[in-house]
Amino acid sequence: MRRAGRGQGLNGTGAWSIAGLEPTGISLALLWVLEAAIIFLLCYVSVDLGGPFCEKCKAWCPSKAIATVDAMPLEELKAVLEGRQLERLMLIQTDETQERIVLDLATCAHCSQLNALSARHFTIKIKDGKREEEIKQVVSHLLLTPDEALAVQNLHLLKAE
Repeated sequence: MRRAGRGQGLNGTGAWSIAGLEPTGISLALLWVLEAAIIFLLCYVSVDLGGPFCEKCKAWCPSKAIATVDAMPLEELKAVLEGRQLERLMLIQTDETQERIVLDLATCAHCSQLNALSARHFTIKIKDGKREEEIKQVVSHLLLTPDEALAVQNLHLLKAE
């Protein structure tokens, strides 16, 4: 193993070699940046795909679509959900040809205390004779109490204003 000379760090002398190659300087720095980006991306993807995590039960909470509601302006939808004004949401039959909002609920399967609501806005467009579906995340993992989660699951029982 070599020792770095005075004024040289790992970047100047290299940290390892493989198949006779010993990256130093800019090539080593680029490899380190690439390695950091891969680690960051893997962490981001694993957390994003895992959904909410229940600290009490030490378990990931899977998400499932629970309702399809009429589309409304996105800022209004955020205000309705964050204000827990569920009676303002109108359920619709699943129709793949119209604009709609899909509500997803993630609930801890063990304790049912962690409940997180997400909302996705779907827009259907016909472009060059092809059907394109645009999906926009409006609300992500809004924490709900168990009673609020039950109310969202029972939207079909609420009356519209």
